[in-house]
Amino acid sequence: MLVVQNQIFDPYFRFIEGHNKVMRFLAFIALVLSLAGLYGIIALKIASRTKEMGIRKVLGINKKTLFYVFSTHSKILFVATILGSLLGAYLVNLMFSNFYVYHIKLNASFFLVTMLIVSLGVYLPLLWHFRRLSRIDPVKVLKE
Repeated sequence: MLVVQNQIFDPYFRFIEGHNKVMRFLAFIALVLSLAGLYGIIALKIASRTKEMGIRKVLGINKKTLFYVFSTHSKILFVATILGSLLGAYLVNLMFSNFYVYHIKLNASFFLVTMLIVSLGVYLPLLWHFRRLSRIDPVKVLKE
């Protein structure tokens, strides 16, 4: 009886394993492309506001307040990440229940890891660009 069950379920599980590999690869590619797009948006946004930063530095703003001013859009992206993760969890669970008879139960760790990666992908480039711009002399920026 065990041989018959293995013969029945092995092709099904191999199909699911192959599907899993393809989905992971596509998810990785989508994540890399979205992080590259976020990096470009952050770089363009900070580059377009260098004169504003120079003026604010001349007027005596401290770095903490300046970072808060420049990171407001990143907070919007963080909220969008949370909402997207919740919607993704619902849709993936719906897909699994419709297409697969036997499927894994999703837990929060899948989505927490994704939110962590996206949050790091947003805040690390923001910090890097902000650190680079905070060291620039405001007089040079304003002369351009």
